[in-house]
Amino acid sequence: MAAAVVFAVGIGLLAATLSAPEAQASTVHFEVLLDALPLDARKAFRKFLLLYDAKEIAPAAAADLAPDLNFALPGVLPGGFRLQQVYALRFGEQPGLAASYDRDGEFLGVIFHQPVRVEQFGTHKDYDCVVGKHRGHEVKVGDWRLVHLTDPTTCHCVLSKLSDTTGLPEVLAAVAPPLPE
Repeated sequence: MAAAVVFAVGIGLLAATLSAPEAQASTVHFEVLLDALPLDARKAFRKFLLLYDAKEIAPAAAADLAPDLNFALPGVLPGGFRLQQVYALRFGEQPGLAASYDRDGEFLGVIFHQPVRVEQFGTHKDYDCVVGKHRGHEVKVGDWRLVHLTDPTTCHCVLSKLSDTTGLPEVLAAVAPPLPE
């Protein structure tokens, strides 16, 4: 009987140890960002960054800190958004990146992470979308859109007030370059 109890506890601990990093890395909790978005987009973005232990980094260091991600962080995005800060994040065991941009007081945020099984949006509805030549999905909160485009290596997330006719396709093309052949 004692051996059976020790065996059961051991199996339980082994299962918990093996599944913990997988579960942590397989979900990105965007609801933290989306819930606070209507009040102040910059504060909502910072709250999301804190959740994922963001550290401010130099833009030149981004590629070295997330070498398996396919992304670009131009100093100026189409439409005149200027790069403000770049951050290294951790999604479970996987590295990620985020950056904030500004255009005359208008905020735009980008987040890059490896494709995951689940993105949590809380009470916010996720819809399929097509932006320019890109297929993806988006969540709308008031005037804000969180658009996700995923290639085999990277989910490119853009948080902005841009629409399909006011620069969003060009911004997405600038931060989500085609994969090398």
